[in-house]
Amino acid sequence: MKFAVDRGWREDNPVEATRQRREDYDDDGDVARYTPDQVEAIVAEPASEQDRAAVTIAAFAGLRRGEILALRWKNVDFTARKLRVRKTTSWAKRLRRRGAGCAPWTWPIR
Repeated sequence: MKFAVDRGWREDNPVEATRQRREDYDDDGDVARYTPDQVEAIVAEPASEQDRAAVTIAAFAGLRRGEILALRWKNVDFTARKLRVRKTTSWAKRLRRRGAGCAPWTWPIR
């Protein structure tokens, strides 16, 4: 919203007075993250291998839902252990290419 106000598209920022939820941060003020053990417990729950892979990629490569849904095998570089994020399923007007390195914990999944 600040972006829209700065550009003159909005006169006010309706979310300016809101605060980010406190439980999203750990005691040091850093963004809270799942540990590998916590992710492993979550991954044990999904009903399919596809769900397991999606949860693992989201947790350890930091990809968004649309980026995960748009992934194809040709986007996986097993030698370099990288995912090539070339598109997303969202309706965004602009798209930046980016690569995501995979955490060592995910390497056995291939």
